[in-house]
Amino acid sequence: MNTLELPGVSFVPVHFRPMFDKHAGETCGGALMRVTDRRTFRSFETGMRIVETARRLDPARFAWRTEPYEFDPRPAVDLLTGSTRFRETVDRDGDLKPEIARHDAGARDFLSRRAPHLLYPDRRPAAVAFVGGHDSGKTTLIVELVPWLKAMGWTVGTIKHTSKDAEDDLPGKDSHRHATSGASVSAFVTPGRTTARRFGAEPGFDEFLAQEFADCDLVLIEGYKSLPVPKIEVTRERASRPRVEGALARVSDHPAEDDLPTHPFADVHGIVATVLRLAGLDRGQRRAR
Repeated sequence: MNTLELPGVSFVPVHFRPMFDKHAGETCGGALMRVTDRRTFRSFETGMRIVETARRLDPARFAWRTEPYEFDPRPAVDLLTGSTRFRETVDRDGDLKPEIARHDAGARDFLSRRAPHLLYPDRRPAAVAFVGGHDSGKTTLIVELVPWLKAMGWTVGTIKHTSKDAEDDLPGKDSHRHATSGASVSAFVTPGRTTARRFGAEPGFDEFLAQEFADCDLVLIEGYKSLPVPKIEVTRERASRPRVEGALARVSDHPAEDDLPTHPFADVHGIVATVLRLAGLDRGQRRAR
């Protein structure tokens, strides 16, 4: 399966013993599917390729389910894929690409017909978090990046998070600097705010972005080291430096200390390029609305 190089997924060999169903109590060999990039992962295509691969590896023992499925006499796989095409293509060792393309076209048509009926936009913008200690320059960096990204044609939002309750919209405060940076949408999150409980490594974060930042291509986040988004560490010699797990790049006022890509604060062009790369927007194309 790994040799197929399917987007957003990899496979790991495993052995396991099911506790119920047809193989209960038996040691089974299989593959654990690991989603490595949910933005590019194509679940339906992956499922079709898994079935195709199973038949190719052991055609003598491969068989389709024949008993009725959900009170319908047609083969279960035909119901799941919408026609006989997939089953017939696999049986004759045919090329699945036309069938995959047919399903892609049908999905695009369905999404366009569904769009007018959605309560919230079905779109999550890309996000990159800037993390580091107090007084490391995160706010200054973000408000400097917003105009550059806007000039390139991107619609940008910002989020300022603090672990302590604080007033916002006060001139000179970081939250006010976010709000006046030119960002299309700016959010300020504290422990005492309702929105704060919607953040973290749970689905609520995606829902918040989809609802409040749906018109943005990119959201720059200050803080929130636990969020499941690409992170850039920001450090200064004079600032505290909490431990940052999983940073993919660094902005610093001192030379690189390891193999992590490191930009000086003055390298705005390089920082912008890194942000767009981590966000998956480095091809210079605006995201589909």
